[in-house]
Amino acid sequence: MKKLILFYVAFLLVSNLFVSNRSLADDYTQRHLSAGAKMKLGKGAASDITFTPDGTQFAVTTSIGIWIYDAKTGAEITVLKQPGRGYGKIAFSPDGSVLACATGSNGRGEVQLWDTAADELITTLPAPTGISSLLFSEDGTKLACAGSFGRVHVWEISPETPPMLVTVIRLYFESWSDLWLTELSPDGRFLAIAIPNWRDKDFSIQLWDGKTGELWHTLKGHTRSVTALTFSPDSKTLVSADEYETIRVWDTESGNLQSTMRWRERTSTHALAFSPKGRFLSSGHDDGVHLWHYTVGEVQHWDYAIGDYQNIMDLKAHKDSVYRFAFSPDELTLLTVSKDGTIIAWDTTTGTQRFTCKGHQQGLQVLVSYQKFHVVAHNLDETGDLKTECKVHFGEGVRLADWNDILTYYREGGSMADFITELKIPLEYGNPGNMEAIPNTGYRISRNGELRWRENRHYFFARHDHVKRADFLAHDNIDDYLLSLGSWFGKGGFALCYGDLNSTEPSLESPELPGGLLSPPESELPD
Repeated sequence: MKKLILFYVAFLLVSNLFVSNRSLADDYTQRHLSAGAKMKLGKGAASDITFTPDGTQFAVTTSIGIWIYDAKTGAEITVLKQPGRGYGKIAFSPDGSVLACATGSNGRGEVQLWDTAADELITTLPAPTGISSLLFSEDGTKLACAGSFGRVHVWEISPETPPMLVTVIRLYFESWSDLWLTELSPDGRFLAIAIPNWRDKDFSIQLWDGKTGELWHTLKGHTRSVTALTFSPDSKTLVSADEYETIRVWDTESGNLQSTMRWRERTSTHALAFSPKGRFLSSGHDDGVHLWHYTVGEVQHWDYAIGDYQNIMDLKAHKDSVYRFAFSPDELTLLTVSKDGTIIAWDTTTGTQRFTCKGHQQGLQVLVSYQKFHVVAHNLDETGDLKTECKVHFGEGVRLADWNDILTYYREGGSMADFITELKIPLEYGNPGNMEAIPNTGYRISRNGELRWRENRHYFFARHDHVKRADFLAHDNIDDYLLSLGSWFGKGGFALCYGDLNSTEPSLESPELPGGLLSPPESELPD
């Protein structure tokens, strides 16, 4: 493994791909914005968390970088990152020498390999989009990842040669949704996919062969949308949870339901995780964490248990829901990640808190800026809050961009080519045969100051390629760029803001433009 690292480090020194990240004091608080604009982004919202194999450190991936902490004290050690990259799933090689991390960028996915001793990027591997599982084989010779669109890639990692793609699994469905949950078993044998069907109230879980792409079982029983999946360390058990109702335990070989736990009250489960040796199972909820202990051969109280796991303690200190976990290799410490921006280390024996890491808020963040336009990501359920949130996070001088801001920019001599390029606006609709390469994204904006049109349909601004959905509100061709102001039924996503970052002066209202070729018509959507 060390030879592999030396091989790629030499390559990177020539190609100048690595940017040093040792300076924590100033580096992580700022991003490239418009001229003269500065703002603090904190550490970025946590996406994933894991311990190093020796348990001395743990890593947290965020939209800003990969944070490395001391596992005993919670002190920051360093942050690894490359410009323009956010990070998601993460895994260490068994010997701890290599860190694999999926980037959170739009478009085609990728996995970065980092040298943990030198804190240097080794290489980048093409990967499925929306990676939900990333893991090394026990001997460290293979790296597997599963994407949210039914793709499984496996690389062979050799000390003498560059990583080689040895397995590609592509599952085919009539339609895909980014709401589907996917999870790859620790041994790579099983790929679990939760497929919600609200119309027929069918919330089945499909269990696929992670090596051949063959469908093994369809697990039926949930009557609510499945919100969390986790495999046992030996891959023989799958635990699934839904919103408000049950947690179910399945045998992966037979597909049989082993047990069902019904909540005493309607409790939504956001996360599930086994400890490395299977001694504990943790579940994350709005009100905190439940810790479950493997009780076979011990005194059991089966009225409140998940299969062979009995509830032994409830950990409550977070002020918001818990959505990620990491157990230490010795299973004595549990890390919990909450939407309140904190990571708490718990003693699994006593339930006491060891330390707290702060600063991983899930608030708005600037992804890219061009002139006074800023693309931001957010996790708000209601777009009506976005006006206020823009000002809270970015200052009085920023508001949700209006369609008229874009038209004014163009009419004052702005280049649409630069606008599209600098803000990285992808094609929302294009060749259906290549949808994997076309992110289904658009930027939320307002229209004449309004955020909503009817019910839960939301305005968005997107570039498209002659493919027009029936619920678009307007279509405009500016310098051969086809642009749409439309509405969708989804929640969350990107937003386009306009104004001066961190300004204390209130932002001006968007200009009212006279009617013309480029002004959006007063269209209405069909009921």
